[in-house]
Amino acid sequence: MVPAHLTRSILARCKAHGVTVSNTVFVLCSFAWIRLVSSRLANPRTTEAEKRHWRQISDETLPIMMYTAVNLRPYMDAMPPPPESYVFLTLGYLNVILPGFLPRLANQSMADKKKVLHSIFWLRAKCVREQSQKTLSGPFFASRNRIMGQERAIRAKAWAVLDDRADEDERRVKAGLAPLPLAPPSSVSKPSPPPTPSAPKHPSAALIGVSIWPSIDSIYKASNFPAIHLDQLVTQTRKNTGGMLIMGFTLRDKISITFGWDANCFPEGVMEEFWEGFEKGMEEFLVGEEEKFVLERGLEVGLQRRESARL
Repeated sequence: MVPAHLTRSILARCKAHGVTVSNTVFVLCSFAWIRLVSSRLANPRTTEAEKRHWRQISDETLPIMMYTAVNLRPYMDAMPPPPESYVFLTLGYLNVILPGFLPRLANQSMADKKKVLHSIFWLRAKCVREQSQKTLSGPFFASRNRIMGQERAIRAKAWAVLDDRADEDERRVKAGLAPLPLAPPSSVSKPSPPPTPSAPKHPSAALIGVSIWPSIDSIYKASNFPAIHLDQLVTQTRKNTGGMLIMGFTLRDKISITFGWDANCFPEGVMEEFWEGFEKGMEEFLVGEEEKFVLERGLEVGLQRRESARL
């Protein structure tokens, strides 16, 4: 969490540059990732095989793509038809594209380097704002997300059947019952035609998801619950294999940011270094090095603790 006095400073600085905190978080993520890759490639302890791997997944000639969730309620009809279920999310998604490199400033003074990097940072933050505004005002945004939602629903229902069957098989094993018969194939699979040669496709995987909400103090009013002291709110969500997600909001005059990732898909120390770079970026660009910046640590839930938790 960011202390209250620094939160006010960050909000004022973003407002002065015509952007939001959410816009800057995308840039902070891209800067942290670029610097992480550069440090790994420059580290003499990194093997040649590891360097080839880092170059493959982080080609600086290609841009960095990130995504964020969008509330689709403003795009809905005034009187929508009754839903199949009252448990649903009206969320859509949009992508943000930023350059995958930082300029090399070897022959410039430290003061000139800082000036250039600050200019690039705020320029890219404005680019995030413009991309988001252009996408949200596009004529196909709502219909495109409706189709994407239908596709996600089909996949979710298919996975739910598999999950239910796995739970039932486990229950039957514990009860000493015979396993369920194998489900018949849904259709006869046809041999796929031989692939036709085509131009190589550019990678389309997103680096990270970013979801920064505005202040939720208008939703949670502490005066309505005088007997309860809300210290912090920890968010969590499902992530795809190898996924990373940053979620944040302002609560009780403090910016709170949660970083989660798939711990099974990253070598030890990589995500810790990424987060350290993110924190240093906040100090460098949002807070200012003249301020004493200390990011207050909140709840940190490890893999084993999360698996054993029953909330």
